[in-house]
Amino acid sequence: MNKSEQALSLIGDDPRLWSRVSPLPPSLPWLQEEIERIVRTVAQVVSDDRRKAEDSLAGARDRDDAMRSWYRIAIWVGTARANRLDRTSGLERVDRSKQDKKLRAIGKRSLFVRDGYRCRYCGQRVISEEILVALGSTLSEGGFSARGDDTSRRGASLVFRAVEDHVVPLSRGGKTVDTNLVTSCYPCNFSKFGFTLDQLGLDDPRDRPPIVDDWDGLGLMLQALKKRAIA
Repeated sequence: MNKSEQALSLIGDDPRLWSRVSPLPPSLPWLQEEIERIVRTVAQVVSDDRRKAEDSLAGARDRDDAMRSWYRIAIWVGTARANRLDRTSGLERVDRSKQDKKLRAIGKRSLFVRDGYRCRYCGQRVISEEILVALGSTLSEGGFSARGDDTSRRGASLVFRAVEDHVVPLSRGGKTVDTNLVTSCYPCNFSKFGFTLDQLGLDDPRDRPPIVDDWDGLGLMLQALKKRAIA
């Protein structure tokens, strides 16, 4: 069974039963416990209790493999959906170098703030890349960098990292403008790949208002962490 077939087995063969909101399979039942672990760990680092922070992250090691395994299958769900719906024609390779330059000019942070640091597809809380990088460089329990492969990065880095998503893909003429960009978690972004919403059988996330509450991707904690470093 290839990865696309494995992914289809998680969502079922009947498109009428698929979620029209998110391209992902059901999440791990304890996933929210792991993002709360990151919250606690960052708070411990800010309060200079590094021993507790190290212990907290060390305790997540037993779940890293499960998160990585889930992620590896989850990112194939989009392809599985498009294959099942027979809507895979017209995919083109995206020029990532041009894409990255345009995204930097727009400002990732303002986009994430607009969307409440939540994935506009699955609704998952996402974490600032700055936080994850700072956490990895501060503690010995690292692996939060975007660099490396799926076997070396921590599960939280793969599942909770905030990224930008082009609703209409660049390869389909989509523009790098606010009206075509939404906040996404890593798995939803990679699962969506270069497919259109129609190819995946998804509703437009822009038709749903973002969830904005007191979650800020740990931005306030990052500011406190930077102040400690300066002091």
